Amino acid sequence: MNVPLTFLIDDILRTMALNQKNYFALNKENAKDGREYRFYFRVVTEKECPRNRTYAYVGVKNSSQ
Repeated sequence: MNVPLTFLIDDILRTMALNQKNYFALNKENAKDGREYRFYFRVVTEKECPRNRTYAYVGVKNSSQ
């Protein structure tokens, strides 16, 4: 797959929201260096509108860490 992550943002965020996860994984088959990565986010919901979520990037962890 040669699609840059910037074009997949909506799909990634939708999947994270549906699965109620605070991370997404990039498997080793799709990573250029052959390692698996997990990108973690802090998820904040507002009391007034709990269906809206704000995702703030926290960091990445790869399989060699």
